[in-house]
Amino acid sequence: MSKGTTFIAVAFVYIAVLITLALVGNRKNKGDEKEFFLAGGNLGTIIGFLTFFATLYSTFILIGMPNFFRVHGVGTWIFLGVTDMALAVFTLWLCFKLKDRIASKDFRSMSDLIRDSFGGWGVVVYVMGLVIFLIPYIAIQIKGASGLLSAIVPYSIPQWGWALIILVLMFLYSSIGGLRGIMYCDALQGIMLFSVIWIMAAVVLSKFGGLGPLFQAVAETDERLLSVPGPKGLLSTQWLIAGFISIVLLPVSQPQLTSRLSILKGVNERRKVPVLHASFTFLLLIAGLIIGLYGAVAITANSGPEFIGKLILEQNAVIGAIALIGILAAAMSTSDSQFFALGSEINNALGRISEKLKISAVVFVKFIILIFCAAAFAVAMKSSQGIISLAISGFMGTALMAPMVMASTLIKERKLSTVIPAITAASLVFFLLSLFGVTPKIAWGLRTDLLLLAFNSAATILIVSSDGDS
Repeated sequence: MSKGTTFIAVAFVYIAVLITLALVGNRKNKGDEKEFFLAGGNLGTIIGFLTFFATLYSTFILIGMPNFFRVHGVGTWIFLGVTDMALAVFTLWLCFKLKDRIASKDFRSMSDLIRDSFGGWGVVVYVMGLVIFLIPYIAIQIKGASGLLSAIVPYSIPQWGWALIILVLMFLYSSIGGLRGIMYCDALQGIMLFSVIWIMAAVVLSKFGGLGPLFQAVAETDERLLSVPGPKGLLSTQWLIAGFISIVLLPVSQPQLTSRLSILKGVNERRKVPVLHASFTFLLLIAGLIIGLYGAVAITANSGPEFIGKLILEQNAVIGAIALIGILAAAMSTSDSQFFALGSEINNALGRISEKLKISAVVFVKFIILIFCAAAFAVAMKSSQGIISLAISGFMGTALMAPMVMASTLIKERKLSTVIPAITAASLVFFLLSLFGVTPKIAWGLRTDLLLLAFNSAATILIVSSDGDS
């Protein structure tokens, strides 16, 4: 069987399973609106861990992370390992704080908490920030995955065709199954991600006969890959701090992650999910390290997609097909949840406008998701350097809203000053201007994003404290 035929066969089975899982989710929803948006608010440990895992990790896991190891060396492993542990601790703490905050509310999304604390102005800032940074991030993922598929799969389907296929699939199973259907599909995609990266790691490791010979080969190729800051010097102190903060804050700055933590069933689930996530992420990092170091020795490439593309072409038909499906899964497992979260947030930001228009909230959110799919497609196909900068800086951009979101999560007995959303909006504008070169990226020797986040955090703490004392 040829590589193309094998890929089509594996893809057909994979898509059939995705649609089946979406239909199972639809059946369990029973046409109930709350079930569609929150999956009944009763998420168990296994599905909770797998959906959080798959939603957090995008094409970065299969393309970006191994390439980062290939280019920057083992310092990446230390940075991501420490960050992973800190992320687990923060997620564990947030699970309990969030559950306590929403216990007595008709909670649908983070917009509800922000409106409760800051009014409509805070919600506008929050949703606009999400749209500005998440749409380019989704678009770049779609562009990367579709470009790789069009280059490797031996059929004359252009990049825009693959991008359209990915977006249509996401829209279908998101619309059919709601959050429950998405989480079921995420569970499958999380298993695919983990399996694919370890299959590829095992294959490349076998070519060297173990970790020892692989590290020896890396040392002979470029010793700087085995120390910090690596051959490119990227792993500087400020870069590490900015990366650490933006990743650790993801559960509070990315609504698709917050929504999953908010519906965990009980205390055991809130304890186990962060620990399981950290454990499996640690294993992923080892696999990424192996693949990346192999690439540093054996594969010459100018980019992550080119590196992974060449690696996949080295594999036999079955492993190559599974790897391509893994990339497809990686692109969809984050984007589907981000689209769904954006739809829910916009409906709530507009004061649950679907109720005012006397149409189903489910139908309205599906319509919003469709609009965002079209927007992501357009951005992916026409992305400029500015859009790419937005996508790359997406985590830090949404992290600038974290102080405002944290304040609305932790303070539940009183309204908070609207000065906080105003400061957040100003920092977002300044950060955007720095990305497009209008304002400096460095001030007083420090990165602008770090200065803005420090100012946001300090201002939020001072304002909340002064309001509490008055």
